[in-house]
Formats: sequence, C-alpha cells, structure tokens
Amino acid sequence: MEDKEIEGWDYRAKPSSLSRRFEFSSYAQTRDFLDRLDQLSQQTGLYPHSTNFGTGYVNLTIDLDVDAEAYQAFAVQVGQLYRA
Repeated sequence: MEDKEIEGWDYRAKPSSLSRRFEFSSYAQTRDFLDRLDQLSQQTGLYPHSTNFGTGYVNLTIDLDVDAEAYQAFAVQVGQLYRA
C-alpha cells in the first residue's frame, strides 16, 4: 500500500504520519471505540503513536516512519472500527 492517502485521514510528510479526529455523541460511544481500538492493537501488535480523547472525541496520530505499509493497513482497520 504505497498511497499514503487514506479516506478520512490527514497525511503529513514530516514526520511521516496520519492523523484523524473521531467524533461521538456520548462518552459511552467514545469508550466503546477506545476499547475496540485497544483490542485491535493487541491483535495486530500495532499502536497509534499518539492518542488523546475527551467525552465526545478521539484524536489519533499514526507514525509511518517505521513499517509504513502495516500502519497504513492499521489506519484502514481503525476507520472501519469507527463505522462499525
């Protein structure tokens, strides 16, 4: 997966990374997303470089400097979690 443009994610060249804000209407939805993200990370062994969240949002940054292809695929999976 060479194309760094992934639907819903913002690509930055330096440092090479993807970032995205996920918005939710309640803390319960935010918590559910974070729990599913944790499960995905444990299954894949891949983790966001930076995660911050509040009652109704989660901001993620994924570092692409190491194993960019795997982390791009991870970003697609995270996007699917949001839609689920």
